[in-house]
Amino acid sequence: MTIEPSPEEYAPPSWLARGPRVFRHYNYRLFFAGQLVTLLGTWIQTVALAWLVYRLTHSLILLGVVSFVSQAPIFFSTVTPG
Repeated sequence: MTIEPSPEEYAPPSWLARGPRVFRHYNYRLFFAGQLVTLLGTWIQTVALAWLVYRLTHSLILLGVVSFVSQAPIFFSTVTPG
């Protein structure tokens, strides 16, 4: 049994109707909110990991190594040979 949102839930609030047109779509508002939460969580995790490494080791070298290793998969997956 699925519960469909009522048309009132699809309608943007009046303050949002004055903003960009894309926010008038209910599904995009859900997508945007989810992306915002995910981005914020990733940022907090990255900062917390760097803080923890530096706090435990007091080493700028290890902080750099951990930062590089956390970004290495992205770096190596985007580099194209040739």
